[in-house]
Amino acid sequence: MVRIIQLNPEQWAKLPYKSTKISKGRTKGEIIGLLEDNGIGDYQWTKIGQSETLAFRMAVTHEGVEYDLGFKFEPAMLYKRVGRKTNYRYELQEAISWRMFYWLLKSKLEAVQFGLEEAYQVLASNIINRLPDGSETTLGESLAQMLKTGELAGPALEHKPKESEEIPRVIEADYKVQEE
Repeated sequence: MVRIIQLNPEQWAKLPYKSTKISKGRTKGEIIGLLEDNGIGDYQWTKIGQSETLAFRMAVTHEGVEYDLGFKFEPAMLYKRVGRKTNYRYELQEAISWRMFYWLLKSKLEAVQFGLEEAYQVLASNIINRLPDGSETTLGESLAQMLKTGELAGPALEHKPKESEEIPRVIEADYKVQEE
């Protein structure tokens, strides 16, 4: 499924790479070079309809044990709103979308390469996860589904009251009774 991001005028004003002249094809070639420079020789591009997915395998070492993990990325496609207030449309910004994906992937791989993060940490949401029914998803997609259904719970995920909700004030104190 294509992730579509519709940019408002404020987002467009701050958007990097909006003047890029680098095509999607050239960017994909640079992504392949980036993978190969990082020792990743097994990769796959899949295109179904408007959705494109990059998958690759990478050796990851954690606590002295090497794992062969699969990773999956689906570049988000950015759309710019064009036209008047009441008569507008969204136009695909393909070259910009692909440049942003290239720099995202490059920064993640460099974080691993230079020891800033472990691969499983920086790429965790993109690790391919096989479900009991045999289907495939990523850990990030699984986590999002668990948050949605309430399967994932804990103190950090509990409901936090809005500012408008009244929060009772509790003060704990030690006190000493004075004798008269």
